Amino acid sequence: MAYLRFLTNKDYISIATEEHMRQIIRDVPDRVPQAEQRAEMQLLEYLDQYYEIEKVLAVGKNIRDYNEGVTYPANVWIKIKGEIYKTLTSINGYKMPSTTPYWKQLTDFISPIVLERARKYSQLRTYAKGEVVMFGTEYFECLIPHGYESSNIHMPGVDVWKEVETLDWEPNLEWEKDQVCFFNGNFYQYIGDQSTSDEDTQAQSESEVEEGSGSADDVPMLTPEEDDAWGLIGDYDRSYQYDFSEGARDYVVFEDTVFYPIGNPNADKVSEGVNITRDDPRNQNIVAHLARISLYHLHMIISPTNISETRRWAYEDSIQWLYNASKFKINPQLPRKREKDSYLPKVDWACETFQREYNPHDNAWLI
Repeated sequence: MAYLRFLTNKDYISIATEEHMRQIIRDVPDRVPQAEQRAEMQLLEYLDQYYEIEKVLAVGKNIRDYNEGVTYPANVWIKIKGEIYKTLTSINGYKMPSTTPYWKQLTDFISPIVLERARKYSQLRTYAKGEVVMFGTEYFECLIPHGYESSNIHMPGVDVWKEVETLDWEPNLEWEKDQVCFFNGNFYQYIGDQSTSDEDTQAQSESEVEEGSGSADDVPMLTPEEDDAWGLIGDYDRSYQYDFSEGARDYVVFEDTVFYPIGNPNADKVSEGVNITRDDPRNQNIVAHLARISLYHLHMIISPTNISETRRWAYEDSIQWLYNASKFKINPQLPRKREKDSYLPKVDWACETFQREYNPHDNAWLI
């Protein structure tokens, strides 16, 4: 799994200019995650024992780039062009048709071990073949590897496309409205009235007979390519807004099969102030110090012997902040870990002894 970043590129703009960042990266953007990983490990070394630093970092790591294939509920955070937004309403993602099933619902006896290991389904994960997930109250088994990282998201038990039966075109068949035929490598939808089409064909036949082109029986029947009563069905395009209202037959071709939507397959457009708003849920102390430490390590990757004093001082200040936080000399505004038995905030051995033993001669840490 790829490294999930806590910081964004714009977090560095407050301590370095865009031109400075371009000069440091030098067209190798992978250096930024490398530096952030090193900085993150330092944060864990100092704060992991007494603070819920993993949960604090998870808040930022779970903010992913906006994906049109994901359906977002309200009150979640997404990234759009480096900016963090909060969703105000549910945002629907596009749903692709498919001729092959990606999930199989488990209805027979399920082993308790499988149930225990089954995780809740998430659109932000990639699933391997045979993996079992829980979606709602049902259990599903993955049949084909797919998921977020491959930009091929299929939610279990959610079908918004229906396959259409097609027939090979024949000239003498009576076609009904919205029937689909296959002719000369393409699919066509009958959009006209049979009687109207017959009248047009008869009028054309009489006209050609009057012009001396032969008898009416010799006039060829119009094919779907030539007849206006037939419409060519286009390929599926996820950017197109399909009509899924009752009675609509907005046909598409996907994997040599014709489908029409029976649910909403369209991706909603995101608009600030309408369904998203700017909001950052991350801890600002961690953002500031992690950016300083990461920028220092970025300099270390590029040129370890040529680091400016400004960057070194900023790095030392952040390390001192981590040390003071780990020794409870400052309040870092981070959630504290709790004791399992008393559920009191965890403290180091010296503080715990001092709190419980007020006799200085009984304090083992006091010399």
